Amino acid sequence: MKNKNKTLDLAGISHPGSITFFGEEGQAEVDTEDLKIPPRYVKERSHCLYSIFKKIPVIRGYAVIFDLLFEMLKNKWIILVILFFIGISLSPKEVVIQKEIIPGPLSFIIPDVFWDNYFFTIAIWLIVITYLFLATKNHAAEHKVISAYEDSENLTIKNIKKQPKENRRCGTVLVVWFFVLSLPMFYENNFLIEIFLQMTFFSFAYEVFRLARRRDTIGNIVYSLGWLGQKLTTREPDNKLLLRSRQGLIRLLDEEGYDYKK
Repeated sequence: MKNKNKTLDLAGISHPGSITFFGEEGQAEVDTEDLKIPPRYVKERSHCLYSIFKKIPVIRGYAVIFDLLFEMLKNKWIILVILFFIGISLSPKEVVIQKEIIPGPLSFIIPDVFWDNYFFTIAIWLIVITYLFLATKNHAAEHKVISAYEDSENLTIKNIKKQPKENRRCGTVLVVWFFVLSLPMFYENNFLIEIFLQMTFFSFAYEVFRLARRRDTIGNIVYSLGWLGQKLTTREPDNKLLLRSRQGLIRLLDEEGYDYKK
């Protein structure tokens, strides 16, 4: 039975090689590399922590971190990058053998800066930037398809193509504000404290990110910085990618019973 009462409150995330659309009851994932694989629908939400804490300011930001991490870990290249930086962080700068201090196993190829206070910041930003740049075209296609549905519910390729590749609810807006808010951060030598501080700044950045959805003066100012960030994290997709993204969204809408114009 079709749900004609409202437009689905859509969300999405772009991976290198795939796009996932989130609905009210589940999620649809479409492979953007192997076009022979049909869109897959799963009747469950990955953003389970956020759904529990979404009404609690700041706390919901921490929930977003774990949900995003879960999504990122679906990609094998991101897993390799994360494991690489974990390996560096666990590798000692110096080793004591028979009371003699000698260089650590990676000290010959890894600069000293990676063991200094800024290591965690360098690591996390390299991971984020790598992830975003591997999915620029998918990212734009996701935005265009969602905007076409929310703007007119008309999912023709012609209508999808004319949509902007930037979106107010894009995660890049969150990433940009996270970077801005964490710039003046006082860094600690304690690795766990650094992690906690970074998560805290992310949570506050998420509250700022929510302001970007407002179409008033404050919302426009907040969004303008994120809009500039999206110029780097989105690239214009071709028709094949738009068609593939459309297939994923249609699978979600059909499964959850929402109307749309073909």
